[in-house]
Amino acid sequence: MSNTHIDKIRKARAEEATVKKAPQQSAHQFNISSENKKTLDAIASQMSSATNSVAQSENTELAVDERKTIDPAFKHMGTPPSLAIASIARRKHVEGGLAAVRIDELFVSGELRQKVTIRPNRLEVTYRTLSGREDLYIKKRLNEVRDENLRYAEDRFLYMLLAAHVHTYNGKELNSIFNENGDIQDDLFDKRFNFICDLPQIIMEEIWVNYVWFEERVRRALEAENLNYG
Repeated sequence: MSNTHIDKIRKARAEEATVKKAPQQSAHQFNISSENKKTLDAIASQMSSATNSVAQSENTELAVDERKTIDPAFKHMGTPPSLAIASIARRKHVEGGLAAVRIDELFVSGELRQKVTIRPNRLEVTYRTLSGREDLYIKKRLNEVRDENLRYAEDRFLYMLLAAHVHTYNGKELNSIFNENGDIQDDLFDKRFNFICDLPQIIMEEIWVNYVWFEERVRRALEAENLNYG
């Protein structure tokens, strides 16, 4: 065999080997036209803009000035309390110094108490939960104001609630409303009620705001207790 034929055979085998080594194009690959690529790029850009808008919106919500925002407990009220005593920031400040609510006290003694420092070295109140009998007693005594105007009746009910819920005021324990037989006695309740009514109105508002927060803390503690049994 001539050298020319041998060279041709070697060249043919070399080309064949090169073809075998060349990567095969995947059946799943496809070419994208320049117009389609522009369209896909535009969609991706819009999705990115939408994501950034949501992130900016969330950041705006997080940036709310809590000192100038009423706590959610009062936001649906027609006339909410002053921001100075009922803002989100104010609540966080007060609750930041509180001992945790001990929900087991409700089951052991039937009553839960929590000491709340509303204004350091000036105003400290211990709140308590009520029994069903106390709650019914207060509602029953609303009959005394059935002929009065609505605003007076509402305010009186609020003061009666606070009279029952406040256990101590600046370290002074309020008198019991129960007699030796365990019954609620009108004159004992009135003594407690009169003490509350004699407090300055502006202080009463702060006591009421913190009473609302106390009630919410108790409910949250109960809900958390229930979740442990889920």
